[in-house]
Amino acid sequence: MQYDSKWLNLTVLASDDQTGVTKVEIYVDGTLRATDTSTPYTFKMNTKPCGKGTHGINAKAYDGAGNSGISAPLTLTIN
Repeated sequence: MQYDSKWLNLTVLASDDQTGVTKVEIYVDGTLRATDTSTPYTFKMNTKPCGKGTHGINAKAYDGAGNSGISAPLTLTIN
């Protein structure tokens, strides 16, 4: 994760040995903010709409069978 006071750059590593990863979603404070369907799973998001304060960020990955897994949360503080 890289943050420069306006843009948040994320790279998510996700894999599935059986059916492969079909998409990765990024959630900020529980709200879907971005989706990527091909590796590398990279995201560049403008943080201005998030507002000041502390925000939780999670990545959710889906495999070809429809199963999903969610990452441990990251915390981003915007001043």
